[in-house]
Amino acid sequence: KQWYQRRVAITAGGLTRVRSSFKMPQQKPQSAQQLFYEPISGHAFNADLTQIVVSNSTPHTHVMKRGADGKYTEGHVLEQHLERVTSVDWAPTSNRIVTCAGDRNAYVWNFEQESGTWIPCLVLLRINRAATTVRWSPAEDRFAVGSGARLLSVCYFDPENNW
Repeated sequence: KQWYQRRVAITAGGLTRVRSSFKMPQQKPQSAQQLFYEPISGHAFNADLTQIVVSNSTPHTHVMKRGADGKYTEGHVLEQHLERVTSVDWAPTSNRIVTCAGDRNAYVWNFEQESGTWIPCLVLLRINRAATTVRWSPAEDRFAVGSGARLLSVCYFDPENNW
C-alpha cells in the first residue's frame, strides 16, 4: 500500500496543481481500559512495556502489570506520600521509579527481587512549594524535580547520604 498518493490536475490556464492525500493503513481498533475513576496525574512505562506506574491524584501510586489479554491488573501499591502524587518516572535500565508529590518530597523506589516489593528511599527536596514534575536523566544517576515555586532541583546519588 502506498501511504502517500499524488494527483495532478490541469487547470484552465494550463498550470498544474499537485494535490496530496494521506491514506491511513488499516489497523485493528485499539481497546481502551478504564484504570480508575479519578483523573490520572502521571504515568510511565518500564523498559519492555509490560508494566506501567500510574498516579491517580491520590497519595498512592499503582504499579500495574499487563496480562496475556492486554489488560492491566494492579501488582503493587506504593504508599509513602502524604499528599497527592503529581508526577512519576521509571528509569528503563536501572528499573527505579521516582515519584514526587504535593508534600514537597520525592521518593526513589528500588525493586527487591528476593521479597518482590518496592523499597522507598526518601529524598528531601528543600523546596517551599509542591513538587509538580519529575524526570530521570538519560544516565539515570540523577533526576530533576520541578516545583510550584518555579524552581528546579537536581538530585543525585551520594553513597554516604543516599539521595
